[in-house]
Amino acid sequence: MTEHVVDWRFEGARFGGEAEAAGPGLERTARALLTLLAHPDAENWDAPRELSLLLCDDGLIQPLNARWRGSDTPTDVLSFPLEEGAQLGDVVISVETAAQRVKGADWLLEDEL
Repeated sequence: MTEHVVDWRFEGARFGGEAEAAGPGLERTARALLTLLAHPDAENWDAPRELSLLLCDDGLIQPLNARWRGSDTPTDVLSFPLEEGAQLGDVVISVETAAQRVKGADWLLEDEL
């Protein structure tokens, strides 16, 4: 079985504990998605894929959103595809914005992430 690589880390002043607790679950989900993306009909389908996840707060994602999308506001997620062999790219997720989207006990922060 192919072993995909998902590197994740948290940077930011807020939601550190929640982000660090959600990180392993998010990593498992990302690995499952990478397995689905590695379709047998694709070239090099059995090659490992790599994805980088950065969990952060609004203070870190807002300047990235301003620079790369021209919108000087926080956002929930930014993605930066690399398309270089096994390296799929980087995904930046604001845990702070994700937490604002959680409503009630039926949809947890982990679900939103």
